[in-house]
Amino acid sequence: MRLRRTSTTALIATVALLAASVLTACGDDGDGTAVTAAPPATATEPATSPATTAPATVSEQVEAEVWFVRGERVAAVTRAVTPPAVARAAMTELLRGPGADEAAAGLSTSIPAGTALLGLRITGGVAEVDLSGDFASGGGSLSMLTRVAQVVYTLTGFPTVGSVRFLIDGERVESIGGEGVIVDPPLTRADVEGPVPAAP
Repeated sequence: MRLRRTSTTALIATVALLAASVLTACGDDGDGTAVTAAPPATATEPATSPATTAPATVSEQVEAEVWFVRGERVAAVTRAVTPPAVARAAMTELLRGPGADEAAAGLSTSIPAGTALLGLRITGGVAEVDLSGDFASGGGSLSMLTRVAQVVYTLTGFPTVGSVRFLIDGERVESIGGEGVIVDPPLTRADVEGPVPAAP
């Protein structure tokens, strides 16, 4: 009986010691409220910056020859144009005419003012250029020959173009103007360099 009483007392003491240890481990803050440890911080994904778009790159300009008139010959000037539609850009520059400095150097154009580029398509080495009716108006034979040569020389300056077919207001034509400059079949430089030689 003495042994059992001693074991019970020892058991009670052990339980008390364990309880005290648990309270100490929980961190009693002194006012009877147990302080529990904060839950472990959870790892968060680093903030991702919004996707950035690379700035659009402006295509580098290239040089193209645009042909005007000096005297009775066609003569080339160089204009900067932006790819990819370089042939169209060159035609736009051609229809704009010579600048002030170029005019002062003796260059002019036989293409009537107001002529508009209505379309341009290059297929199988043939540039099909559609110009407004102004292109076929006014001027004598030399004017008609040189304006046709200006277009042919300008467009055949590109390696993808061997000849030029003319359309006026969307319709294919066989000749240009009252002087009847023949433009069909499509013209090459060889077809126009005789009557309208290029300036050396």
